[in-house]
Amino acid sequence: MKLVSCHIESFGKLQNFDYSFDDEKSIIHEDNGWGKSTLATFIRVMFYGFIGENKRTIVDNERKKYRPWQMGTYGGNIVFSVNGREYRMERRFGEKKSGSDEFALYDNATNLKSDDYSTNIGEEIFGIDLESFMRTVFIAQQDCGTEVTPNISAKIGNVSDQTADMGNYDDVQIVLKNEMNRLTPDRSTGKLSKLNMRISELNEKVRNKEFYVDNFTELERRLGEQIHKKEKKLEEQQAVQKELVRVSAIKDSQAGAERYKELCGQVANAKQEYENAKSFFPKDVPEKADIDAVIKRCDDYENALQTMKNFALSDDESRKRISLESFFNSGVPDEDKLRDIEGSIDKLSKLESERDASQLSDVEKRKLDDAKKLFENYKPSLEEIDNLSNEWGERKSKKEVLSSKRMNAELFKNANSANSGSESSYKTVGLLLIVIGIVAVISGGAIIVTTKNIALGAIVILVGGLLSVVGVVLSSGKNKKKTDGNSTDNSAYEQLLDEIAKDEDFIKRVEQGCIEMFDKLGMQYNEYDAPAELSRIRGLIKDYDELADRWQKGESPEREEEIKDLTISIAGFLGNYRQDVQSDYQKALYQLRSDVSDYSRLKDKMDKMQKASKERDDVGNEVKNYIISMGFEPEENLKDQLSLMNEKIISLNYSKDALKNSTERKEAFERDNDVTKFIDIDYTAETASLEELNGSFNKLKLEIAEVEDLEDSFRDQLGTTAQELETIESDEAELEELQEEYAADMRKYQIIAKTKEYLEKAKQNFSGKYMDDIKKSFEKYHNIISNSDEKYELDANLNIKLKEKGSLHELGVLSEGYKDLVGLCRRIAMVDAMYDMEKPFLIFDDPFVNLDESRLSGAVKFLDDLSKEYQIVYFSCHKSRC
Repeated sequence: MKLVSCHIESFGKLQNFDYSFDDEKSIIHEDNGWGKSTLATFIRVMFYGFIGENKRTIVDNERKKYRPWQMGTYGGNIVFSVNGREYRMERRFGEKKSGSDEFALYDNATNLKSDDYSTNIGEEIFGIDLESFMRTVFIAQQDCGTEVTPNISAKIGNVSDQTADMGNYDDVQIVLKNEMNRLTPDRSTGKLSKLNMRISELNEKVRNKEFYVDNFTELERRLGEQIHKKEKKLEEQQAVQKELVRVSAIKDSQAGAERYKELCGQVANAKQEYENAKSFFPKDVPEKADIDAVIKRCDDYENALQTMKNFALSDDESRKRISLESFFNSGVPDEDKLRDIEGSIDKLSKLESERDASQLSDVEKRKLDDAKKLFENYKPSLEEIDNLSNEWGERKSKKEVLSSKRMNAELFKNANSANSGSESSYKTVGLLLIVIGIVAVISGGAIIVTTKNIALGAIVILVGGLLSVVGVVLSSGKNKKKTDGNSTDNSAYEQLLDEIAKDEDFIKRVEQGCIEMFDKLGMQYNEYDAPAELSRIRGLIKDYDELADRWQKGESPEREEEIKDLTISIAGFLGNYRQDVQSDYQKALYQLRSDVSDYSRLKDKMDKMQKASKERDDVGNEVKNYIISMGFEPEENLKDQLSLMNEKIISLNYSKDALKNSTERKEAFERDNDVTKFIDIDYTAETASLEELNGSFNKLKLEIAEVEDLEDSFRDQLGTTAQELETIESDEAELEELQEEYAADMRKYQIIAKTKEYLEKAKQNFSGKYMDDIKKSFEKYHNIISNSDEKYELDANLNIKLKEKGSLHELGVLSEGYKDLVGLCRRIAMVDAMYDMEKPFLIFDDPFVNLDESRLSGAVKFLDDLSKEYQIVYFSCHKSRC
């Protein structure tokens, strides 16, 4: 399996990055910070995804760490070949893994999507998970060490198909270990240890059963003694109580006679009061609930009167209601219709505003006519006018300076012809040029100050400066060779003539362009009026575009037809309700809304007043008829009359209750007492005193209470002892169950221990099959890099140990360089054993950083030899390690 190329849209600091991989060895030698580790991580992420997805910090969460710095598309593609076919894998990464990542795989020959591999493409191609990939094929920076994972064990020697269970070996061992830890009898947290402690505790409790049985028997005997003693005391107490009853009866008879006489007098008085209260009513006494209901109807009567007052129409309101009734004799318009009319009015107003805004004034119409005539055959663009105006300004500047340039050229010409004269001739010409140059500089400054034409002023100043310099040279009086002087003067003269020719061509071209445009527009060209005419044409172009658009919008037959229809509809509707349709429609609609609101309000008030009037009459007749039915004549204030009747009923009911209660008390006394004995009883017979009898009774009561306290104490002790016995019986049952559970769990623990032992032996036997091959590969690679005689041993778990002076040593005692060397050789040896057919590519992210110089040449040879079997992608920041 080989990498062909990759393209990174954005990943970390890499953006729009492309790389083509060599079939054997791709060495990427770049400085620190270039993005070597980022590229290596990109390759790994494309096949296996990010590490630390659930971490919070950006350092631990690769998705956050490599999010594009430039915030571009997060991802890219890799082209690779495997099993004779070439594929292109594309990935796009989102903010989070769930739902936002995109994956696509294409056959690179056909560019058609392929379903040969899924998003788990790394595991499907390499046959190992991410952890195993990081321990073998992918050698990260400062991470040459490795560990044997279940996937590596299953993949080594191409035996994963026959012994797939090797991939689950560690998981099974962890399950067995956890189950043994859960059951262990050797730790206090183990189930067997806890069961043993509980069994010992229960055995101790069961041993005390005989003591509780003897104690229970003794307590039952002592309780029986107290019960017999209490029965005797109760017999004595009953005898005293009988005597108390007999003596109390004699005493009660005297008080009973007086009480019976009092009760008979209360009944007679209550009966007289009841008859007096009942005589108020001519007929039957009404029910209080009926009176209360009629009184409530009086409240309804008063409420109806108040409602009539509240909703009575004033004279003005009555007149207005009658007037409005005539308006709405054909019906009152509802709110939906009013809203429709309001919408029509708004629409009409908008259309009229659009029409008015589009109308042109007389001045605007004349402007439009002038523009139409001018642009009848040709209408230049604003850009053409602006360009021509700018060029005309530049033409003016060049033309103003042209005469000065021509004069300077003539001076140069005269100076050259006089070159053969005396030295005084040079000085004279030089002084003349200096004076002209100074005048030109002063003129240029004046032009800038007065006309604000900076370009023209600068040109004049430049020419003046040039003339002054030439004049200084000529008047310096120094002897020069004639040939040199002639050469210099001729060069300046020719340059000045060239500038004059270019300026004249430019002036002619601009004038010709202006003349051609004026001819197309039918205008007469005048050099002095040209700038003003160009400005006027520009204004006419702008006016023409704006006014033509407004004129077109203003002339709309469809809009006029719509305005006409809306006007007829609105005027017709408002005219039905006697509104002034000649006035403002909005005002007329507002008045109509106001009339509708007033009419509805007044009509509602009148309806409520009429309803309240009817209710007043109905309730008044109902109350009067009730009073007549009770045998009374209705009075002016009906509610006061009913309230008096209500008070009389309350008083009558009170008298009736008093009679009933006094009668019941008398009858109860008669039921409880033989009233005939109050006549024949002898109150002179001698009896024992109640005080003596009560004293004897209370003494016996205290003695019985003491016996009962002892009885309760014995009963409580019996209950406690019985509970203890029940607990012991429950403990006996629990003890039996726990002993059985302990025996079963102990058997299970022993079986698991043996199973764990046998699995370890089986793995060692399995690993022993390919130990020799891995060791040979390891020694081969170790000798290539170090060329030393160190000896190493490989155990059944594929762990490497240093053999020195007859004993084995852990790799932790080695230097960092040696540990990296051993870890790297161990990785490649395992890769050799894992892949005997389709070889994977290998990623080396600067793994030789800890090697000393003596071993770097071996490391380079190691890469060269390895690249003959594997495609290698090697990253380094130092030339010595390449």
